[in-house]
Amino acid sequence: MVAGSAFGPLPFGVGFDIFDSYTPVLLFSLAFPLIGIIAALLATKPKKANA
Repeated sequence: MVAGSAFGPLPFGVGFDIFDSYTPVLLFSLAFPLIGIIAALLATKPKKANA
């Protein structure tokens, strides 16, 4: 969590320097929750292994 907190703002800072706006970086960041939602909807229930 500490590394995520430390490096999380880095893409936003670099994106602001490149695009002079946070909008492209925020739009790109929206892809991650959308991918997570799609993966969760497509996931199947785990099957119990008979040991």
